[in-house]
Amino acid sequence: MRLASLMAGCFLAAQSVLAGPVYAAVYECKTRPTTDAGWISSKVMFEIQENPLTVFVYDGYIAKYHGDVLQAKVIERTDKKITFEWDVKDINLSNRNQRVTATYVATYSFIDKALRMRVYLRGGMDMPPPKGVGPCKPYKSKS
Repeated sequence: MRLASLMAGCFLAAQSVLAGPVYAAVYECKTRPTTDAGWISSKVMFEIQENPLTVFVYDGYIAKYHGDVLQAKVIERTDKKITFEWDVKDINLSNRNQRVTATYVATYSFIDKALRMRVYLRGGMDMPPPKGVGPCKPYKSKS
């Protein structure tokens, strides 16, 4: 719940500095890895702003390695889905003496109300991309 409260506060702060009306929807997703490699947070929250089209995202890895909501790059937007990506940089691997960047690619289906994710690790990691999936629902503030 702390993650949700923090994320909601960051979204409100981001909206207050934008000029003009912002039409936004915030989603909370309970995700699980579909591979054994990890790298998928148990909760992912994202906000879609329509004017202009922008996505902000937050999860446990962003909280740990970046600390604040990240703006994602929108790859594709249709009436059925939106695909976006973001980078979590400078992740120190505990089992190796190296740092990597994790590029997350996520697709949210407006029909299935589900998020599907892949993670591409850059910086010396040669492995198939970890994947995850989970249902999403509109986020409702507890305040």
